[in-house]
Amino acid sequence: MADERGFLFTTDSILALIPLMIVVVTVAQVSVPPKSEPMELEANDIAENILSKLEQDGTLKVIALEPRKSATREYIEEYLDRNVPIEFGYAMVIEIEGEKELVASDTVSSMSELESLLSGIPNYASAVRHVTTAEKGTGWVGRAWFKVEEAAFMEQERTVTTTAVNFHNWLSNFYNGPTEWGPGEVIGFYIPSDEILSSKMILGCGEFRYNLGSPYEVDVQINGQYWGRVNRGDWTYLYTIGGGYYGRMMWIDFEDVPENLLRSGRNELFLDFRNPGDYDYMYYNNMPWFSLIVTYNHTMLVPVGLVHRIIRLPDAEGFAVAGSSCKYKDTMDRDGDGNTDEILDCSAADSVRWNRWIGDLASTHRETEYPSDPNSRSGIPFGISQNSGLPDGDGGSAITVVKEFELPDNVKIFDAVIVLNILGATDNARVEVYDYSKDEWVTVFNSFNLEGVSYSARGDGYGNLPTVVSIRVDPKNINPNDPDHMPTELIRPGKNKVRVTIWDFVPSTDWDWVGIVDSYISVSYSSLPIDWQTFEFQNYQSGGNSVVKKRKFKIGRDAELVYFFFGVGSDTRKAKVWVRRISSACDSSSSSWKLFYDERVSPGQFINLKNVDTESSPHIMTEYDPQSGEWVLCPGTYEAKIAVYGPNEEWESGDWNRNAEVYSGSRVVVLYPEFIRNVWAMAYSDSPTKAKAMAVVFLLNRMISEGVVDPSDLDGEPPKPEDYDDQDSFAQACIDYLDERENNSIIMRVMEQASYTSSEPKTGFVYLYLWRRM
Repeated sequence: MADERGFLFTTDSILALIPLMIVVVTVAQVSVPPKSEPMELEANDIAENILSKLEQDGTLKVIALEPRKSATREYIEEYLDRNVPIEFGYAMVIEIEGEKELVASDTVSSMSELESLLSGIPNYASAVRHVTTAEKGTGWVGRAWFKVEEAAFMEQERTVTTTAVNFHNWLSNFYNGPTEWGPGEVIGFYIPSDEILSSKMILGCGEFRYNLGSPYEVDVQINGQYWGRVNRGDWTYLYTIGGGYYGRMMWIDFEDVPENLLRSGRNELFLDFRNPGDYDYMYYNNMPWFSLIVTYNHTMLVPVGLVHRIIRLPDAEGFAVAGSSCKYKDTMDRDGDGNTDEILDCSAADSVRWNRWIGDLASTHRETEYPSDPNSRSGIPFGISQNSGLPDGDGGSAITVVKEFELPDNVKIFDAVIVLNILGATDNARVEVYDYSKDEWVTVFNSFNLEGVSYSARGDGYGNLPTVVSIRVDPKNINPNDPDHMPTELIRPGKNKVRVTIWDFVPSTDWDWVGIVDSYISVSYSSLPIDWQTFEFQNYQSGGNSVVKKRKFKIGRDAELVYFFFGVGSDTRKAKVWVRRISSACDSSSSSWKLFYDERVSPGQFINLKNVDTESSPHIMTEYDPQSGEWVLCPGTYEAKIAVYGPNEEWESGDWNRNAEVYSGSRVVVLYPEFIRNVWAMAYSDSPTKAKAMAVVFLLNRMISEGVVDPSDLDGEPPKPEDYDDQDSFAQACIDYLDERENNSIIMRVMEQASYTSSEPKTGFVYLYLWRRM
């Protein structure tokens, strides 16, 4: 601690008392019978995590000093009750100089009972930490600690930017009339919030057969209200691509949509293409793609102390012909002129062979100097060669975005997703996370089946464009039938990197415009011992208009809320969510499926499953507690099921089979806001009274600095060692300060737990055993 500088009890000396070593021990070392089978990996991970947290906050040192003190045992039992899953029994043992003692258990009351119990369990897990209790030469050690309990939620506002409508084909492929595709039809989309912040529309225009040399005009209506006309002069020329009789001139237009035209719930978009002459203008001046992107706010209850961070991806747009022409929108201001809207030339485009990229590069997934590695060309379009491994021998007009970011050390990451808003002619996408521990890229999403993972029922994954995809874990390891399975985590404290690549399929010569805009990474984490458990669904595109996926999940002790987040295709028109009980503490029998949601839906939307369950019978996951007068969640195992329904018509999205998609952004989240935290402090002196008083004052100062208490509640700030010339003066000031406030409720509470003991050093071990209940 900085306020201990210059005394015998410096920060370095205190930290030196806590060797950060993990000792791997066999059961023979702690005098319990050997196990006949390997330890359960999941239980072993849980035990290791619990001891790591107790080591970091100093609790293990408190246990080592006074393992028999009732307050110590109560704290440990309460902590383990909250952090050990209900399906496991537990026991904590301390061994000091060869003498073992049971500290806490929910099953046994003595060491002999524990040894007898473990002798009959063929498979259990254990974790251990080395502890040292005191420092030589100081005579006495004073110890003070304070248990902080929280059970608080706060409303957290979250801003969502999502693609409400996306069409990525040529409109003439679905042409049914002189001025619109379909006779007077509208495209419906859904916004789940009345706090709409902004919206914009991105439209493309392209000649289909004859070289007319000018774009079309279009009138736009939203919710039956006339918005305005996109005139010929509003378009920005992009390029001329091959194909047809004379080639095709391509244009693009960005328009801000007035928020007052949009509303919460169902919205309708209607486009009326203007015919300026005698010929069928819609057919000859074609619409190749358009998108409508909406930004809105919504709020959710989260545990106090949860940090929700948004990391913006750079926008990237452009097109490339493999080995030939290449243009892009200078969104990153590469030329430094301050204009991020200009279209720049980047010829000649890199030509990447898909098999080379996936094979040679992905076999090691290493960073490389290979010229066509998209990682070295973030924001610059490149071409994927035809007949190089993409489905049907197609090529690709592609662009990549790479985003590096750092997260704080010593935090637990609960949730991490990437939200993508994809525009233009984009047909496919790939999302990767860089695993620094293995020095390799890990694919978390691909539009078509890749590396043994099934992402789509379609061979080409056409239109399988992700909206919300989990990047927290490796999706290849998600087991939807095992709620206890812990997939490999990819997003970690410290350095992280994500790469997104999108492309337009090119079967012939129309290498077309693709883009990513207003996209971001969303990460939730905390340094506090709160919990948030995430159960992701698997990514999948169906071969038809609907897809159904299931995911088992668990609700543990003291859970307060359960949310369901939707990660579905931008062309989704409706979703249903059901939940069934497998077994719970309230009812051990299984239940039938209960419908929780049946409505239009938007990517990024969420619902509160707990609230929905309390509103109607039968109650699957909740029961009424007459003592508190509130509905509470029932610990147990459950299963969620989502059915996603695609567009009603093919022309609403450009997908040939009205395909439905569910992504790993669909997930069940269980929140545990209540936590216990042990704030502790220690001091050394040749006097037991001084050691105890200084320890209490150190603790009070730490509680103030960490926001646990307000100085005004202590009737004045405690002494600080830097304000005194020597240790004895500071120690006496601590004694006087505490004597003058002996009736202060906070100080009284701390003093009741404070103590001192001989500082003769002792070494030992703390063990934690877990076993699955029968």
